[in-house]
Amino acid sequence: MKTYIEKINAVETEIYKAEQLILKIQGQRAFLDCYLHMSNMPIGIEIQVKFDPATIWLEFSFLEGAIIYHAVNYIFLVKRLIEIEKIIFFDLSEDNDIRQKSIDKNIADKISYEFDSFIIKFQQALEDPTLVDISKATKGKNKDARDKFSNFKTANNRKNIDGLYWQMNLLRNPAAHSSEARYHEKNGQAYRFSSISSNAEFLEINENEISLPCRTLINLKKSPKVKAIIQEEIINKNNRTPFWNIIIPNKSPSGRNKNTPYCLSPSGFFEPFDLLGDFCELIFEAGNYIENVNQIFYGNMGEYPSEHLNGVLIYGQDANGKELTTSSAMFD
Repeated sequence: MKTYIEKINAVETEIYKAEQLILKIQGQRAFLDCYLHMSNMPIGIEIQVKFDPATIWLEFSFLEGAIIYHAVNYIFLVKRLIEIEKIIFFDLSEDNDIRQKSIDKNIADKISYEFDSFIIKFQQALEDPTLVDISKATKGKNKDARDKFSNFKTANNRKNIDGLYWQMNLLRNPAAHSSEARYHEKNGQAYRFSSISSNAEFLEINENEISLPCRTLINLKKSPKVKAIIQEEIINKNNRTPFWNIIIPNKSPSGRNKNTPYCLSPSGFFEPFDLLGDFCELIFEAGNYIENVNQIFYGNMGEYPSEHLNGVLIYGQDANGKELTTSSAMFD
């Protein structure tokens, strides 16, 4: 059985590894940004460039920067939370029977906010429009990077329950969309399920670790019941019904006190997502993907020197509503 401080140290170790990975990716991004088109054109003037790997990188670099930004903020906030816990530890007797412990809600909320933002931006990096564009940059000589990217797409598509797609899908939808109220009736009493969110209300302490669980977010890797339902009801049947509509379909309250139902958490059905250890693991997976993409651009960027022309707005309309064309808009 680990001591309380040993459990804190274990979290710090994972945070340190995540921090080092993010620093490595920041260096890769800075190197690749050297290939971006530089311009001192005045406001209202744009550069015409070919849509080649350098241009694709310009767009992906912005997205990658957003992912890094939220990961860095998350690391900073978790380190602050851990420092507070260390101070509190010295004021407490060692007690391995503690199951739940109050936390600094201000910091915990900010960790949740950065988590949501990270998930939304990283999911964007996994979606088809982004993958299609990145695929256009895989035509160069770096066959190893190209093969890794192809394998990644196959391993993490919608048909693979063990890939990133479903893991991210269950985390991203609550962060990006408002969830409809869900209800349950038991013994004639009306219940409403807690809204699905990344809200973390307490630290949970067991024999071996400290976690910051979100009771309504799913850790898919540790939830075999959820995986089985997705596999059997959605993947095998090619069903596009959202997961929550399958397991909690009732959107109307019934029973006693249906206007003010009791609050219910879907506990026991799945393993909650931990904003400490689980999030670090997700950052490692995200980092592996981003490094893979960066390698593709490493191997191809120099092969495509972009030609460009100086000019005014190419696509648009003049004051009379006439569409501007390249010939009418460009100048030497």
